[in-house]
Amino acid sequence: MNIEILVTASIVIIGWLVAHLLTRHRERIGKRQDKRTEYLINAYRKLESSANRDATREMANNIESAIADIQLFGNEKQINFANIFSKSLAEKGPASLDNLLIQLREDLRKELKLSKVPREISYLRI
Repeated sequence: MNIEILVTASIVIIGWLVAHLLTRHRERIGKRQDKRTEYLINAYRKLESSANRDATREMANNIESAIADIQLFGNEKQINFANIFSKSLAEKGPASLDNLLIQLREDLRKELKLSKVPREISYLRI
C-alpha cells in the first residue's frame, strides 16, 4: 500500500514539474516573440516616417536606429534588404526603402496573423 502511494505521489510531482517547465518555456518563447515584434514594428514606423521626406538629423537617427534593430531582430530576408538599402544609401545617396518596408510589413502581418495585403506601399505626406 505504501509503495502505491509513493508511486502515485511521484507521478503527480513529476507531472507537475514537467508541466511547470513546459509552461515556463512557452512563456519565454512568447515574450521573446513579443519583444522581437515590438522592435520590428518600431523599426517599420521609423523607416516609413522617414521615407520620401527631406533629410533631417532626426530622420537620419531614426533610419540608423531602425536598421540596427532590423540587423539585431530581423530574419535573413529583412537583414538582406536592410543591407542592400544601407549600401545603396552609402554609395549612391538617396535610396528606396520600399523593398525593406514591404518585407517587414509582410512578415509582421504574418507574425500577427493578419490577412495579406497588396505588395505596393503608399506614402501619405501632407
